[in-house]
Amino acid sequence: MDDDISFMKILAQAEQLIRFVNDLIEGELTRKGVTDIAPCTGDIFFYLSEHGSCTLTEIAEQTSRAKPTASLTMKALVGRGYIEKRKSEEDSRCCMFYLTEKGLALQPTFEKIRRKLNCRTRCGLSPEEIRTLETLLNKSYITLSTPKPKCNCGCDCGCNDPDSL
Repeated sequence: MDDDISFMKILAQAEQLIRFVNDLIEGELTRKGVTDIAPCTGDIFFYLSEHGSCTLTEIAEQTSRAKPTASLTMKALVGRGYIEKRKSEEDSRCCMFYLTEKGLALQPTFEKIRRKLNCRTRCGLSPEEIRTLETLLNKSYITLSTPKPKCNCGCDCGCNDPDSL
């Protein structure tokens, strides 16, 4: 029972972090007069600003989105004028995405957000604690996202049961 409570606390804290980050991003964007994009699209802007262009598949993989979700998000950003979609020069069957002038104009705002988040994240943690936190979060994600992981906890949760999640 205590393990269930601990896990629920972890999930609640993760949700609080996500909510805080989204509120921070939304607040910064609103201060800049940008109210037509969701905070969760920041990673797309970061990726495009670092790489110049990319395919839909790259965006989906690099931002951990399902391809249909990435497609809808990119379509919305294209429709709002932040991103441009063009046929690839190397393969006309493939489309490439680029930041438009309007999208490029947001780079300083997203860079400020990135610096603020990095600073706030590091504020109370040592470099070793940051590495440990990153390792543990990544390990948890891999375990939860892997179908039917081998249970090493010796619990009676039924996670090795073929009919369980």
